[in-house]
Amino acid sequence: MAVAVAASLSSFTLRAQDECATATPIVLGVNGPFDSTGSTLSAPAWTCGSGAAGDVWYSFTMPSIGGLLTIDTEGSVMSDTVLEVFDACGGTLVGCDDDSGTGFLSSLSFTAAGGVTYFARVHGWGGSFGVHNVNVGLVSPDECSGAIPVIAGVNGPFSNVGATTSAPGAACSTINSDLWFVFTASVTGQMTVFSDTAGAGSITDTVMEVWDSCGGTLLACDDDGGTGLYSQIVLPITQGTSYFIRCGDFGTAVNQGLFNLTVSESAVGIQNEECVSAVALALGANGPSSNTGATLSLPSWPCGFGINGDVWYSYTTTVCGDLVIDTLGSSFDTVLEVFTGGCGALVSVGCNDDISFPSFPESSVTVNGVAPGQQYLVRVAGYNGANGSINLNVAETVVFVNDDCAGAIPVALGMNGPFNNLCATNSPETWPCGLGGNDVWFSFQANLTAPHTFRTCGGNYDSVIQLFDGACGTLVSLGCNDDSSVGPCSTPLPNRQSSVTASLTNGVTYLVRVGGFNGLRGSFPLEILLGNGAGSITMTTPSLCTVAGLDLSFAGSPTIGSSVTSTMSGHTGIPFSILTLGTSVAPFPTCPCVTFAGPGANWVFGSALTLTVPADASFLGLPVQAQGVDLLGTPAACNDFGLASAFTDIYTILIN
Repeated sequence: MAVAVAASLSSFTLRAQDECATATPIVLGVNGPFDSTGSTLSAPAWTCGSGAAGDVWYSFTMPSIGGLLTIDTEGSVMSDTVLEVFDACGGTLVGCDDDSGTGFLSSLSFTAAGGVTYFARVHGWGGSFGVHNVNVGLVSPDECSGAIPVIAGVNGPFSNVGATTSAPGAACSTINSDLWFVFTASVTGQMTVFSDTAGAGSITDTVMEVWDSCGGTLLACDDDGGTGLYSQIVLPITQGTSYFIRCGDFGTAVNQGLFNLTVSESAVGIQNEECVSAVALALGANGPSSNTGATLSLPSWPCGFGINGDVWYSYTTTVCGDLVIDTLGSSFDTVLEVFTGGCGALVSVGCNDDISFPSFPESSVTVNGVAPGQQYLVRVAGYNGANGSINLNVAETVVFVNDDCAGAIPVALGMNGPFNNLCATNSPETWPCGLGGNDVWFSFQANLTAPHTFRTCGGNYDSVIQLFDGACGTLVSLGCNDDSSVGPCSTPLPNRQSSVTASLTNGVTYLVRVGGFNGLRGSFPLEILLGNGAGSITMTTPSLCTVAGLDLSFAGSPTIGSSVTSTMSGHTGIPFSILTLGTSVAPFPTCPCVTFAGPGANWVFGSALTLTVPADASFLGLPVQAQGVDLLGTPAACNDFGLASAFTDIYTILIN
């Protein structure tokens, strides 16, 4: 009788975990031995294995940090087990396994959420019962060595409650309580990974990094590149390569909670290989992106070496001041160039290979004097064909120094600028012409006593210009002009340009201001010429002894201190040029059908002749006659001393 009672009590005890609600708690490590003898079959129906006659239940509660959880039946006496895991009693099936363990034993591994209780049930294959173990293993993602595998799509929720901060610190921000994940690329192309909310109890500000291995090379770092204050990283990937993702809370104050991690990959080529597909940059840190697989674009690079592929970006300025773009944090030796103008009219404003080699092989370009709304195009390449992950950092500094007389910036003879008055205000000095306003200031020191011309030809708005002698506060106006009536500045509305001429004294510094008619704004060059700006080159006497195609063309500026080059085209014999001072013309003695300037002519053999004008005011207004001769050419137009010849038209070069 006593034995029967004992047997009955024993059977009751063994069947205590016969249902999920009475599952036996288990812990990390080896649990057991347990015995399924006498158990009954519970619901729901088994999804793998066969012949289940009875099963037993166990429960395991995850710590606050999730991780890779493994439950198995290794070490069981029962030789063939079947194992299932659920996320709750009556909940979702996590997985079912028959023979993934040793021999015919069972094993399941999966990413488990922190704080969740999982329920495992075991039965013997083919209706068998017996003694078995239920073992639990957990790899924590608190360090890279325990990185949780993630897949393309939404992963999580994950919890960093209880996590510590890994070393080293984040490269782009301050991180704490980080977790590690690993993603293996199935394509060669591009990966995007971002963190976001997982609902109630989520952290709201993350920092993320991607590494090529545990303790390896940092590929990318981001603080707030995603939605709100969440992180997002885009980087090139190679099929079959594993990428280690570190994600944690921002800052030094511990703020732990839930988050999701979404990964996508695409087998796409480089999208911004050409200027027309430039990727827009934002103020601050941008990237990472990549030049891997990119081809070489035009125009040719003026700096760097061995470049065989580049990528393009664009940035639109928001301040008046200076713009700095650099590639600090990139994974290779970069080359950087910045342009103004559109893709079909690029103007390079800076190119840099190394900030300081070998310490800083990254690149940096500074553009001074930018204004709001100006677009700059940026391209990045690798020195000697290098490629990899690109970080682009954009910084703006508010600087506007020449808004008033005291901040005048120096300019020199020739072309200066382009400048703009986009951020300028009205100076206290009243404009005597053109309702001028929103002006900027310049200073110029004359190095010759002579007339000087200051003009804004080529600007994109209706400008006004004024020239001063004296110092700020005691200025004396030497001239003011709204719309130039002659020369290259006499353009029609709406972009009428300005020109002012005055006699200056060697060694004296003068002040110039440029504004807009009625306060208009825009950009302009400031060209400073010796003379009055009225120099010209015109055909004044047609030749009576010429042949088709024989003519002179001119390059340069007919101003004092400058030069003009004449080039003869269409000659077939021996070319030479004739230059003489004055305006008189007379028949050539041996070829009366030709007229040429009178005595004092200079004959110079060659098809090209350069006239250099001294920087001397006495040359102002001087006319120079120019004509070309084709001697012994075929066909000829006359005989010069018995030699077949032809003569071009006569041109008058008027020195301004």
